[in-house]
Amino acid sequence: MGHLEEAIADFTLAIELDPSNASSYNSRGLARDRALLRESALEDFNMAISLEGENPLFWHNRGFCYRNMSRFNEAIEDYSRAIQLDPGNSAAFSNRGYAWRKLGKYSDAANDYTRSIELDSGNIKAYNNRGYCHAKAGKYHEAVADYSKVITLDPTNAHAYHNRGISYDKVCSIAH
Repeated sequence: MGHLEEAIADFTLAIELDPSNASSYNSRGLARDRALLRESALEDFNMAISLEGENPLFWHNRGFCYRNMSRFNEAIEDYSRAIQLDPGNSAAFSNRGYAWRKLGKYSDAANDYTRSIELDSGNIKAYNNRGYCHAKAGKYHEAVADYSKVITLDPTNAHAYHNRGISYDKVCSIAH
């Protein structure tokens, strides 16, 4: 776990000294999430949000904690609030896309990945994940295009070559 215990202890002391500092709760929440102390992390994110509810980062981070707990509907709600507060947040769109994808809502996921890409055209994960959603929806030509973009951005990405190969195979199967 590295120095997570020390980080948590320092954030706890900071909170004891200044219990109105929302950032300390958020930071301790992140450390607790990494330490797999998810329920405690949620308590910290809840406190950060109660102190500073207009901070999109706190909503995003709680959403990520929910995601780590496989509580995808709650994650989507928090990512949506983060996006409402900061519509230019590429990561929130990408992470909400992931949550939609885990719920099997591939169209919603692809839409969020598209928005993430519009905000950050170098987001390799968003292209890769959108390709996956296209493939799951039977849109193999679109999947090939996304995996090809990943390969253009990262020619060493074996995962993209593998998935593009599967998508090419599906295109051929449909054509015959």
